[in-house]
Amino acid sequence: MQNITAQHLWDVEFLKDRRQAGLERQFDQDWERARTEALRDLANDMEHYCVCRSARCRRARRCAGTDADCRRLAERELQPEELRQEAEEVYLRLQQERRAAATNKHNRHRPA
Repeated sequence: MQNITAQHLWDVEFLKDRRQAGLERQFDQDWERARTEALRDLANDMEHYCVCRSARCRRARRCAGTDADCRRLAERELQPEELRQEAEEVYLRLQQERRAAATNKHNRHRPA
């Protein structure tokens, strides 16, 4: 019978790879969220919700759909570089919010 305690259950490189994959997945999700929010903000600024086919957007008087026409209209009106710049601004805000939340979380657990 093999000595099970002598075997490593998790290889260090495997754990590093899993952590890196998780960070990359989070990075991609954050960029997609930033792009979506930037498009929604621009659609609201341009008041595309007024002509959107989604009754939800028209009732809310803002872009409220996940795949609404008003967002697609805003995307078509922008150059790719303009959209990227808007998304970068939203991405920066999201990262600042994440950092502030993490800092507050750590500060709450420290004894005074």
